[in-house]
Amino acid sequence: MSPDSTAAAHLFRFRTHCTENIGNMYLLAFSEGLNLTGLTSRVQTDGEAE
Repeated sequence: MSPDSTAAAHLFRFRTHCTENIGNMYLLAFSEGLNLTGLTSRVQTDGEAE
């Protein structure tokens, strides 16, 4: 393997790794957002029930 192709392979792996991390962060933020909206709607319904 030439040094160029090795560097390209490393760069590709690095970019894939970053993309996966960003995807996981979006999923985490999305699920956290769902938890927050679920909590706020639960609080509102509890307040109305009283």
